[in-house]
Amino acid sequence: MYDNVDLLLTKDYMPNTNLLKEIPAYLENTNKHYFNNGMTSINGYLGNLKVFVNEMSVKIKESSLCKFYLGDNFQTLQRSDTKNAIQKISDSLHLPFDKAEIKRIDIAQNFLMKQPESIYFSHFGTLLHFHRLEQPDGLYFSNSKSPKNVNRQLVFYKKAVEQKAKGQNIPELYNNKNVLRYELRFKKRLKQQLKTADLQASQLYNEKFYTYIIDAWKQHYFDIKKLKLINIDLQNMKNPNEFMFSFFIEKIKMLGGDIKNLPVEALKIIEISKDKGKYKNRMQATRYKNKIKEVFAKDTLTYESEAIKELDKKIKEAVRFYR
Repeated sequence: MYDNVDLLLTKDYMPNTNLLKEIPAYLENTNKHYFNNGMTSINGYLGNLKVFVNEMSVKIKESSLCKFYLGDNFQTLQRSDTKNAIQKISDSLHLPFDKAEIKRIDIAQNFLMKQPESIYFSHFGTLLHFHRLEQPDGLYFSNSKSPKNVNRQLVFYKKAVEQKAKGQNIPELYNNKNVLRYELRFKKRLKQQLKTADLQASQLYNEKFYTYIIDAWKQHYFDIKKLKLINIDLQNMKNPNEFMFSFFIEKIKMLGGDIKNLPVEALKIIEISKDKGKYKNRMQATRYKNKIKEVFAKDTLTYESEAIKELDKKIKEAVRFYR
C-alpha cells in the first residue's frame, strides 16, 4: 500500500564510493548542477524514480515506489513487493538502499466505487487538528494551512481523472469507472510523528512497522467526522429545537447552500466567519461547530449515507487483506 517514498542514503554507508563519478552511470536523462558554495549535484532517473546525487549522499525523491516495481500505482504494493522493490534499487545502483533513511511515506489505495467519487467526498466533515480544503476533483485534510508546514496530509481524489490529466494510461479494469483514491502522507518530521529513533528503508517491509503504518492509514480515515443525510419532516416536528432547525435549513438554502450537503455548508459558514474575525476566540467557533454536529447527529433528523457505509467497508477490507 506504499506509493511515494523519499529515501536518503548518506556516504556513511558507502565511504569508499565516489558517488558523483560512479552512480550517474546507472541513471538516465542526467543533468549536472553547480552551486555557489562549490558543490556539484547530478540528477537523473532510475525508471520512474527521480535520483539526486552529490558528494555526500544519494536521494530518491517525489517518486512512486509502487510504479517503479509494479509498473503503475493503480495496483497495490504489498509488504513482500516493497522488500523486492528496495532490493531492486540497491542492485541497480550498487548501493545498500535498505539502510537509507525514510524522509517521506505515502500510504495509498484505490477503490472502485458504485457512485461518483464526489458523492463520498461530500460526506466528509471535519478532522481534529486538520484543515479541510476542497479541490475540484478531490479533498485534502492538512495539519497546517501553510504548504511549507504540512507534516501530515490525507488526500482523497478521483484517480482516473488525475491519470488522464497527466496523459497516462488507465488500466482496463479502472477505465470509465469511479476510482476513489485515499492517501495518507507523512511528509516531514517522520521520526517524531511515528515515534521512532530509527527509520530505515528496511523497516518498510518489517511486519510490525507495516502493520502499524497501515493501521494509521485506516484510523485517520475513521477519525474524520462523517456527515449524515438530512431527513426533515416539518409536519412531525417533536420539539422547538427541531422547529428552529427547519428555519436554519431555510437560511442555508437562501445563501445558496446545497440541501443535500447541509452539514458541510453549515460548517463552512462558521469557518468563514472565524477567518473574518467574527468570533471573540477560537473556542467560540468550536462551540458553534460542536452544536452543528450535535444537531446533525440526531436520529430523528438525519440518517447514515449508504455511500459512507460502502467506503467504510472497503477501508476495513483493505487493511484486513493486505496485513
